[in-house]
Amino acid sequence: VYFDEDIDETSAIRELVTQHKLLSLTSSQELVTDGLATLAVFFNEGKVAILINETSAKAEEKSFFGEILALAEVLH
Repeated sequence: VYFDEDIDETSAIRELVTQHKLLSLTSSQELVTDGLATLAVFFNEGKVAILINETSAKAEEKSFFGEILALAEVLH
């Protein structure tokens, strides 16, 4: 489920995503840092960056291959 940066009902949607074990994606670092989404893909200084919230991933029962984790910044 994609979380837009401008979404208003993040808490309600987060609850549904967790309940149904859906992966939450966004382009917002803030939503991942706050634990409202699991995976963010965004541009940082002209390069693609990946941010993963491990706590959120566990709640969604999601895991990532080592190759993705090696490229990503992982928040614990």
